[in-house]
Amino acid sequence: MSEELQVPEQPQASIEPQPRVRIRRTRSLWDWLQLLLVPIILITGLLWLNVQQNQTSVVLGKQQRADALKIAQEQQQMTLLTNYMDRISDMLLHEKLLHSATIDDVRIVAQAETMTLLPQLDGKRKGMVVLFLMQTKLINNDFRVISLREADLRGAQLHGADIRDTYLLGANLQGADLGGSNLSYASLVFTRLAGANLQGANLQGSELSSGDLTGANLNGANLKDAQGVQDDQLAKAKSLTGAILPDGSTHQ
Repeated sequence: MSEELQVPEQPQASIEPQPRVRIRRTRSLWDWLQLLLVPIILITGLLWLNVQQNQTSVVLGKQQRADALKIAQEQQQMTLLTNYMDRISDMLLHEKLLHSATIDDVRIVAQAETMTLLPQLDGKRKGMVVLFLMQTKLINNDFRVISLREADLRGAQLHGADIRDTYLLGANLQGADLGGSNLSYASLVFTRLAGANLQGANLQGSELSSGDLTGANLNGANLKDAQGVQDDQLAKAKSLTGAILPDGSTHQ
């Protein structure tokens, strides 16, 4: 009987659990700075954005107030002008202003209202008043119901206007735009035209004695037969290029 060869069992080696190795990460100074800088940058950005929004709101607010003020002023100017025209028109229709005598109440009132109104208006509306009075024949030399003597017409916008034969003695037309306008045979004695634009204006036969032309643009203006014009007046003008002088010659 054969005997089986028995191999002795080898004892299994026990696997011992290995201890965990803990790696400690030490934060550098830069890491700490990054942690601090991020919220600072965010807060700074939010503050900057808030400041920008506030500045934009302030600018928009100022612009809106300026626009509102401009609109209010425009409305006020138009109201003053409309009320005046309505009043004068009523005087013409119902109180015979055009044919009134110098001492008539209606003429005295119309004169007073005109002279009170003009200083309150801007250049555009002043020009509209002059044209209105011209169209209603209240200021020409034939009738001269309303006098514009020494009237405040500074900056009046009368470019290309036909205001021939008007009585403007002593009127203040400083800085007015009269370019291309017809001022022939107008009474401009002692009239202040300093800085006015008279380029291409027709001043033929007008009366300019003692008129102030300092700084006025007279390029291409027609001064033929203008009365009372002195060399020293013309010498004070800003420019006379191409202007026809009182004697009919053309200034070079």
